[in-house]
Amino acid sequence: PHPPRLLFGTYKLPPQACASSIKAAFASPSPSPYLGIDCAPIYSNESAVGPALKAALASAGTPRSSIWIQTKLWRSTRVTKVHASLRKSLRDLKVDYVDCLLMHWPGPGRQLAFAPVTQTNVVDSVVVKTRNKNSEKVVSVPADWTSATRLELYAKMCSAISLGLTRSVGVCNFSLRQLEELVDWCKKNKLPLPVVVQNEF
Repeated sequence: PHPPRLLFGTYKLPPQACASSIKAAFASPSPSPYLGIDCAPIYSNESAVGPALKAALASAGTPRSSIWIQTKLWRSTRVTKVHASLRKSLRDLKVDYVDCLLMHWPGPGRQLAFAPVTQTNVVDSVVVKTRNKNSEKVVSVPADWTSATRLELYAKMCSAISLGLTRSVGVCNFSLRQLEELVDWCKKNKLPLPVVVQNEF
């Protein structure tokens, strides 16, 4: 599968504005410029996006199959929790599958093994809390995270394809070096390559 050229972004979209915003985007006079929507659990609005999108598509007579829906895994998601996290997004988005599941970050931060933080505190033996310099939100990342964790997480994401939970996988905010590492690893392990490479701009 290949994503459309223009997706409706839901970052910073307040839940109370989802219905009107998504209706304007997808139930507008045909044809709508948007053929897809980009979501993420960390945006804290998927439970509002789902019903709004379903209503907008019904109003426009647009089948779900013609809309590309993608969501993401946050940086603290453990390998064993990938499917559970995706299933929660599916429930919130009111769909049976997404067209693409993205790894939201290549690790704790932008770098190979280091987070872009102003403060790092070891809370216990399991969790490290970091404060992103671009946000007031404090987020948790696994204390035992290594660059190999990224590859293990990607493999688990790929297994969601065979379960019918997603049609494809992709990545966000990867450096060139991280992408090269991932592509080499996919080829060696016969895993699907990312169909989307999304970068914060």
